[in-house]
Amino acid sequence: MQFVAVEASPEIAAQYALTHRANLVVASDSMPEDIFLNDLDWIVQADICDPKIRKAIHTWKPNIICISSPCPPWSTAAASAGLHSKEGLLLAQSILEARWARPSFLLIEQVAGFAHHHHKPMIEQLLLYSGFQLIFQKTLDLRDVSQPARLRWLGIARRVHAPVQKLKIQAWPRKQENLFPNPTLALPESLKHQTVVTAQMEEVASSPDFAKHSIAKTPAQILQAKIFRPTEHLPTFMAKYGTQHLLDKTFLKDKGYFGHFVHDTTVPKGFRLWHPSEVVLAHGIVDVMHIPNDFVLANKIVGNMIAVQHAMFLLGNALTGLTEDKVNIMDLFDLFQNKRFRAETSHLFPIGDGHMIIQNNMLLLNDLCDAAQQLLTWKHELPMHAIWTPKHGLIDMESIHKLIMPRPQSMQSPSPLTEEETELEDTLPDTLVWQPLIRGELQMETSQQPFWYSADMPGHVIAKVWDFAFGITFRGVEHPTTAILTPTIAAIDQDHPTDKRCAVLLIETELNLLSVDPQMALLKQHQINSVANILYDQFGPVAVYQTATFDAILTDRCPESEGLEVLLKWDSRPLWRGHLHPSHDIRSIAMILCLALFPISKGKVYRIVSKGKQQPPETTIQSLRSTSTQPAPIVLFAVMELHGGGAKQQQKAIQQSAIATAFLEQGHPLEWTAKTVDSIVDKVSLHRLQAITSQPKRSARIQSLMQLCEELKIQIPEIVKPQTKSVAAGAPWQRKKKKEEMPIQLGEFTLVGAFFMNEDGSQAPQIQGIRPQASGVCLMNDIQAAPILKENQKLSSDELAILVVGHQYPEHVPSQEVTFPCTNANGQDVLLYGRLYQLGGKQIQINQGNPQQVPATICQLTAITMYKEDWPEQTWNEAIHSTNSFIRKVLLTDQLDQSLQAIWGRSLRHGRAPASPQDATSVQVHATIEAANFAKLLQKSGFNKLYLTPKQQSGRPASEYRIVWLHGECSVPKAIAASAQTTNCAGLVRGKNGALGLRYPQDAFDAAWKVINPQTAPPSDFQGDQLFKIENLPFGTSQQMITAWAEANNWKCKPFRALGPTAWMVKADAGPPSGLLMFNTSPLLIRTIQPRDAKKNRLVLGPRQQAVQPAGTEADPWTHNDPWATWQPARTPMPATAPVARTLEGPIEAKFDSQEQKISAIRSELDALAKKQDQHVKSVQEEFVIAQQREQEEFSKIHYGMQKIQSDLDQNLANTMKQHSQAMEQQFRDLKTLFQQSQKRSKPDAADEPME
Repeated sequence: MQFVAVEASPEIAAQYALTHRANLVVASDSMPEDIFLNDLDWIVQADICDPKIRKAIHTWKPNIICISSPCPPWSTAAASAGLHSKEGLLLAQSILEARWARPSFLLIEQVAGFAHHHHKPMIEQLLLYSGFQLIFQKTLDLRDVSQPARLRWLGIARRVHAPVQKLKIQAWPRKQENLFPNPTLALPESLKHQTVVTAQMEEVASSPDFAKHSIAKTPAQILQAKIFRPTEHLPTFMAKYGTQHLLDKTFLKDKGYFGHFVHDTTVPKGFRLWHPSEVVLAHGIVDVMHIPNDFVLANKIVGNMIAVQHAMFLLGNALTGLTEDKVNIMDLFDLFQNKRFRAETSHLFPIGDGHMIIQNNMLLLNDLCDAAQQLLTWKHELPMHAIWTPKHGLIDMESIHKLIMPRPQSMQSPSPLTEEETELEDTLPDTLVWQPLIRGELQMETSQQPFWYSADMPGHVIAKVWDFAFGITFRGVEHPTTAILTPTIAAIDQDHPTDKRCAVLLIETELNLLSVDPQMALLKQHQINSVANILYDQFGPVAVYQTATFDAILTDRCPESEGLEVLLKWDSRPLWRGHLHPSHDIRSIAMILCLALFPISKGKVYRIVSKGKQQPPETTIQSLRSTSTQPAPIVLFAVMELHGGGAKQQQKAIQQSAIATAFLEQGHPLEWTAKTVDSIVDKVSLHRLQAITSQPKRSARIQSLMQLCEELKIQIPEIVKPQTKSVAAGAPWQRKKKKEEMPIQLGEFTLVGAFFMNEDGSQAPQIQGIRPQASGVCLMNDIQAAPILKENQKLSSDELAILVVGHQYPEHVPSQEVTFPCTNANGQDVLLYGRLYQLGGKQIQINQGNPQQVPATICQLTAITMYKEDWPEQTWNEAIHSTNSFIRKVLLTDQLDQSLQAIWGRSLRHGRAPASPQDATSVQVHATIEAANFAKLLQKSGFNKLYLTPKQQSGRPASEYRIVWLHGECSVPKAIAASAQTTNCAGLVRGKNGALGLRYPQDAFDAAWKVINPQTAPPSDFQGDQLFKIENLPFGTSQQMITAWAEANNWKCKPFRALGPTAWMVKADAGPPSGLLMFNTSPLLIRTIQPRDAKKNRLVLGPRQQAVQPAGTEADPWTHNDPWATWQPARTPMPATAPVARTLEGPIEAKFDSQEQKISAIRSELDALAKKQDQHVKSVQEEFVIAQQREQEEFSKIHYGMQKIQSDLDQNLANTMKQHSQAMEQQFRDLKTLFQQSQKRSKPDAADEPME
């Protein structure tokens, strides 16, 4: 049974994970959806309405959901706000979330005030609307079965259509007890201060203002009424216990103070508070529990937790509806009382910032303590992508699948499809073309009626619905009504059609899939007529006119006397309920659903599911009729079709792997399997293969595959059954290969300190060789130690010893067997077995540990064997596949199932050879049984078809019992009659050849023999426990001849098994006489057969050594006795590496490996290309930077040159202008000087006349 919890508080989630050793994960988008598909318990730190956890929970598919919402909204000791508070709405939200997971049962636990709360009818109505029926509700008091009072309302709701058995609620146990075991503990000093009653607390507890329900009047009487002795009935422990006096005084006056104390004479006041650990013991627990040191948090956890008895009552009653095994509530509660923790046998073990309540005979593993410390460090905020496990602590979420074994899942078997439907479904598109719906109108003389049709529908199809009674005219899309239907002349001459209730939605492609008569109007045909109610219930009344040829109306319901009642559900909610004609088929229902739910489904087809599987389209309502005498409606579930699910090649690869696994498990050859799988996948459709491989029963899958091979004319080879022990049955990976035992290189091992000590208590060092007056422990093999031990001399006055590991040990030298710890060259811890030889004047001491640390329990080793012929086929399959639980179930009938301490070593045999589960005729396991119940269990053995063989610790049969074999044709009834005539019979025994015998103790064997075989003297008893093999006997030596030879040589032995014509196995209590032993004229070879435990020259526990390949075939003759021949240089310790996972070699795996190699090669090329691209980008960026710098330098140079040219031009122009100005001034000066000179011209003479 697996549990998954959801808790919003990080601190409470951490405490739950630590108490129940459950894995803790924080809800996130990266949480795998298959994280819960294993056998581990989990708790998710998230809100119950967080959508991140839905996919994982729905993939897990819980059978039972338990709801325990916060109690203050429903408690009379609080505000009782109910659904008017945020916490009160959590109950309703939890029910709404649970409906999506579709569990078989809802178990609800709430305070007693919920039973009378005015919001309770709303919760009951919500359960009904969510598909659950409340089949049990009652307020039960924990005081009936335990010490404290704790009234709780308990309810069981069953999903209406869950395929479970009808529950018969068993009664709540009531035990009239007034005295109980004292639950008070010897608290550590660090916790005693938490139980001290303060003055403020005492004042509030004794105040009459807060004693609402108290009869006492004075403060002293009120306080005394709240003090209880630890062995009497106690009041309820609230979550605010110890801090309720700090609440608002007005609230306390209204509700009252509910605190109480325990009488304790060791404290000053004579009373104190209960510690949360004591409260837990008073309520009752059967497993460890973590109590934080925070007193307020601890009381909150204890006060809010569901009592174990309440949880057992709900779960015990609900499980009877899920399993065939009946759970007896009275027996369950009695078992709880016997297993519950007691204060005298329990104590508080400190761990982290709290304590763990454990029993005195319990020890916590270091892994759990370290993981708990890590969890308590992160309890306020766990990393989002991490998971906490009790074994490994915090780990990455991606590596969780590497540390846990997934639980096998079987796919739901799809309904069988025909070959035509298979080919059709393979070619269906993943999406459908969407067409809008356009409005049309029927125009009559006095009224107009609208209708809707698909945009891609031809006009004649629309007219055919009314049997062409209306003519159709189309208009443009700019008009609100694009199709106008007017009555034809024949229709006008008829009476005015009457209004009828119906809904019509015309989609040509969908209607053509119906089995319709093309000569008849669609609405007149039975396929549409019988399911028209569905359309009406969804869309309401729509008027459609009736013509003379159209007299069948959609809403004409089928009479109840002719039809069958059908309940149609969609999305877990009732959609329609009514009567359908028995000849109606699933195809028309699916098509009408597609039309009716078109606004939601967008034209997708609905699959109809009934009786747990998808129904083919041709299935009729009559075939789904229940065979029960009580009338019940036929329930149909409408599920929208799904497309996708991965590529077809990937699905084919999955089917190839499943088929190959089935054939190989049967023992078929690998080559034949590979060829057959490829042929089947190529010739058979994928749907049929999925239907075969998803069958839950293995035998059904094999039978279907064999039938498929016959259809394909594939010759099936016969499976060779094993005839000898050297041939193993089953798949190749199930055959165990005998590993070659490697010699131990003792130079690679280092002894662990503090195991070997000197006489003064100091650590004895490890030395590499034996030297005179050396001190320490030297590790050698038997060959190296033989010359030293042969002398048998003391070599040192201090502590000196040799640890010898090997086969041969000298018997004349005293030694001590020891299993000692050491580390190998890689730093890994291992255990070796050897003998310790003392060679010093002082003794090397061995650390004995603390023998009283864990009390040892006395038990008996035994082998349990079951035979196939004793059990029916179905029961034998259960015994093969669930051997441990099956044995406990058989012993449960005699109340002896708890006597089994441990079971291991399952062995399947066909005769004497190993066999696969399908070929096994016997199964044997080994177990340890409590010594107190072993005699009683042994008496029942054989008669209950479980054959027990008591064994010694070495594995040999126990010598305390002898067997009286029943000769002749003896059956089990005759054996029972024979055992009834004798006393002290220790069970029925079955031999290897099928013979039956009765087991008796040694002291009762003779008396039983005389009763069963009165005419024969009882055989002699020989108690020797040493085995010897005698070889080179004369040919044909008999048992009497060996007995006579032994008497002649004064050797007490008993021959019991012939190993050949010249060899016998004998047992004796001592070795053979020394010297030459001859049988007449033949010398004999007598060898001791060592028991299996004596060969402890190999590693007892720890990693194995790797085989070293020899360099050559020829051995070096000079290294035979060289002590340095095996020396190797010291190597630095290497970190331990995890073992490489075993891979299965096969055609599918080879293809996967090749694909992985190609993908990895492409990935490496892409990585190299990405690196080159990054380098190119960097080089381009660097070039851009250099170009920018160069451009800036050129720009600065040009700018400087332009400024220089400008300054030169300015200077030259200024100088030129200045020179020009000076020249002009000089010229003007010269002109001025010329003008200032007085040079006048003389007048002409008068005598000078002009000549003309």
